[in-house]
Amino acid sequence: MKSLKSVLLATAVAGALALSSSAHAVTIYSDLSAWEAAVGSSAAETTTFGATNFADFSSFTTTDGVTIDLAGDGNQRTIGSGWATWCCGYTGQVEDTSNFATSQTWTFVNPVTAFGVFLEPDNFATEPLTMALGSQQLTQDVNGASGAKFFGFVGSGVSSVTFSNGVSDDFAAGDVFTSQSGGGVPEPAAWAMMLVGFAGLGAALRRRQALAGA
Repeated sequence: MKSLKSVLLATAVAGALALSSSAHAVTIYSDLSAWEAAVGSSAAETTTFGATNFADFSSFTTTDGVTIDLAGDGNQRTIGSGWATWCCGYTGQVEDTSNFATSQTWTFVNPVTAFGVFLEPDNFATEPLTMALGSQQLTQDVNGASGAKFFGFVGSGVSSVTFSNGVSDDFAAGDVFTSQSGGGVPEPAAWAMMLVGFAGLGAALRRRQALAGA
């Protein structure tokens, strides 16, 4: 009986650990609609960085209260005034990498479970832009003439993202999406393992009670 209980307990613990691990799994998205479907109603959109046009800034706060620090100042521009074109009817503000930097890291001061942003190169040309989360990354060819594309992820445990341009040119980021809940959905296998373990423990306890009452 002790041996059986030990095995079942180990199964339950393994399931719980798998559940915890899967909660930190990160999925990368290149499509805003798919990202929003994964996040649900908890998504918040930020269209302004809070600075005046052409002013440098080193951090900003999203509409849902997430503070994001920039490694190296960004320069605020407005679509149609300082940044000629964008995408998809967006007319808000964007953050241009200062001093023609080809790479920039954004650090999340508050934990997020989902994040997304549109990126576009400065040149009116197609250039490879990348979003990197440690070993995971997404690279897309983006056209600088109204061709901004979405880069995002869903999953907890990400403290920062790095954006970069594959050529020697600056780029801009705008139309930011964040969520502080709803990310890191456990995988079905993790739920199954944990439920099997707890069901086994319940069966073992019921059997022990039945034997004790016999």
